[in-house]
Amino acid sequence: MKFISALLILLTYTSVSIAQTTIEHPERERTPYIEQVESNNQRAIPTDIVSKLNSVFKNHSFRSEFGLTDKLVLGSVAEVEVYNSSEYIVLDDRGKMVTIISESGAIIDTVGRSGQGPGEYQSPSSIALDGNDLYVSDRYYSLNKYTRKGKNFLQAEDFLINVVPDQLCILGNEIFIRGSANKNEFEGDDKVIHVFDKETLNHKRSIIDSYIAEGFVGKNELSEGVFHCDKSTNSIFVSFNILPHIYSFSVDGDLNWVATLDKFKPLKIVEEVGPNIQPSVTYQPEGNWDRPIQFTDLNNNFVLFQKITTYTDTPGKYPTITTYAINKSNGSFSTINTVPDQWILLAVQESRFVVNGMLINMAPTLNLYNRN
Repeated sequence: MKFISALLILLTYTSVSIAQTTIEHPERERTPYIEQVESNNQRAIPTDIVSKLNSVFKNHSFRSEFGLTDKLVLGSVAEVEVYNSSEYIVLDDRGKMVTIISESGAIIDTVGRSGQGPGEYQSPSSIALDGNDLYVSDRYYSLNKYTRKGKNFLQAEDFLINVVPDQLCILGNEIFIRGSANKNEFEGDDKVIHVFDKETLNHKRSIIDSYIAEGFVGKNELSEGVFHCDKSTNSIFVSFNILPHIYSFSVDGDLNWVATLDKFKPLKIVEEVGPNIQPSVTYQPEGNWDRPIQFTDLNNNFVLFQKITTYTDTPGKYPTITTYAINKSNGSFSTINTVPDQWILLAVQESRFVVNGMLINMAPTLNLYNRN
């Protein structure tokens, strides 16, 4: 995901006041769906099933890595879509390009380019594959559609949307976009996810309550996180960067279940308050802290969720990844210990694993591992 290349995002809203005070931000009081969170009866996946899930990742071997050669230098591996099982569509949001790589590392094509014209993008944020159509969202309020013709994805349509898109995914005939809506452009500008018709890109509805921070500058930023469209259950899985909860919703925004991760320590949030100033919020990293980075589909029954732990008080210690398997139907979960703690899983294929190599090589690479 796009969150990988920037492991820490600090909000630096500042205010000037004669008597400015810093207070601890009451995360619990502002948690979305707090009643369901508090009544959540957490369940673990049965141990025999956990053993089978661990066996999926137990035996693997290195196959290849791409992104550090003269032929292909990647600025980031923000997202990857797999086309026809053997082509990898890589979003490099830092390099502002979308590249298609074969399983042997050859560059098949580049999709669109940086710019402001038709089929171009200024700040690509997410990609989603829908059959032979590829969608690329641009933080400059746009969504580009490309259609596969032969070996190339050719520009088909450009759409303007009233959302600054952070991430997108597709279910059926609808496109789900996580991001900040233009104020008062349509009903639901305070929601987290905005749903559009796939053909017309007309806005249909906005769903899922944001982190409750009315009156604070950082409201939209505090609602950031990752999400996943799940085709097998026709549902949406959502997390927030600063909360230990994972939520499952219907496509209409009805809450299915909540899972609360153990050993999740979010960034500390403080509020700057004072007379005659607009309150502001700031992240303050302390000690070890966690944030969600990735959902990856495993099979019809389980989705993988990964968090990254950063060790602020331990200079030189690299961040580590923890992987959970989550039951799609009820939210029960368990840690999967056989996934290496440097693996940022982008896709699980029948014959291989697709991994962001940022924590392995300390450089953005696309790594492939054979499933043995």
